[in-house]
Amino acid sequence: MTTYSTNFGSYTAAAQPSDWTARWVTSNVTWLATTLANTEGGKVLRRASTANANRLLTWDTVTAHADTELLARYKVSATSANHLYLHVRGSGAAAAETSYWVMVSTTGSMNLGKNVAGAQTTLGTTYTFTARPSGAWYLLRFRVNGTTLQARIWEDGTPEPTTWQITATDSAVSAAGWAGVGAYNSVGDIDFDYVAVGTAGDTAPLHTGTPTVSLSQAVMEVANSGTPSTTVSQLAVEVANSGTPSTVLSQLVIEVAVASVVATAQQPIVTIVC
Repeated sequence: MTTYSTNFGSYTAAAQPSDWTARWVTSNVTWLATTLANTEGGKVLRRASTANANRLLTWDTVTAHADTELLARYKVSATSANHLYLHVRGSGAAAAETSYWVMVSTTGSMNLGKNVAGAQTTLGTTYTFTARPSGAWYLLRFRVNGTTLQARIWEDGTPEPTTWQITATDSAVSAAGWAGVGAYNSVGDIDFDYVAVGTAGDTAPLHTGTPTVSLSQAVMEVANSGTPSTTVSQLAVEVANSGTPSTVLSQLVIEVAVASVVATAQQPIVTIVC
C-alpha cells in the first residue's frame, strides 16, 4: 500500500517529465512540463495535440496494482469538444488499448468506461454538472477496487463531495497495469498541476491547496564558496521530496545552518513541496 503525488515543480520546463511515458498513439502530441504562475509547484503538465487520438501518459514511478485510485487537478483552455481521461489498469498498444477510465467532457458530463483490446465501452450512467468557463480548475478522483469503478468531480476551492457521483461494476479488466492521464480531442490544451495515486486500497492524497508562485514573494540570500562567512537570513528554498506525502511539511519555518557560514542563519523560510 503506497501513495504517490507530484505537482510537477521539480521537472525540467519544456520537456516531457522524465519518469512519465507516452502510450498508445504518441504522434502529433506533446506532454511538457510548462512554467505557469499561481500553480502549486510553479509548473503544470501540459498536453497539446494537433490530431484526435486515444492518448495516455503513465507515471512510471507508480507500482502497478489492480486496485488503484487516481486524483488529478486540471484545467482546459477550450470548453468545446474536449475529453479528458484518467486511466488505471492500462496496457496494450495503439488500436489495442486496455484500461478502465473516467472521462470528463468539458461541456459538463462525466462517464466511466473500459477499453478492451481497442474496443471502448461506456459503463453505468452519465453524471452531468455545470461546466465553468475555460481556465477553471477542477479536481477529479477515480477509484477502481475489485470490480467496482467510482468517480467524482468538483471545482477547486469547493469541498470534495462525500459520496461518489457515478459508480459502475465490471470484471473485464482485472490485471494490474499503468496509471496515468489521457485525452482524445485535439481542441485546446489540458493542464494538470497535481496528480496523486493511491494503490492497494489507499486513498490518493489531496493537494495542499497553497500555490507556490515560483518564489517571487521570497528573498533569497545565497552563500557561495567564495563569499566570506556571514549570516544567511530569509532564505527561500523549494525542495521536492518524492518520498513524503504532499500534505505535510508545507510552509515550514526553521533555522538552517549553512556549512560555509559560521554565524547562525536567522529566520529562513523554507517551503517544502512533495
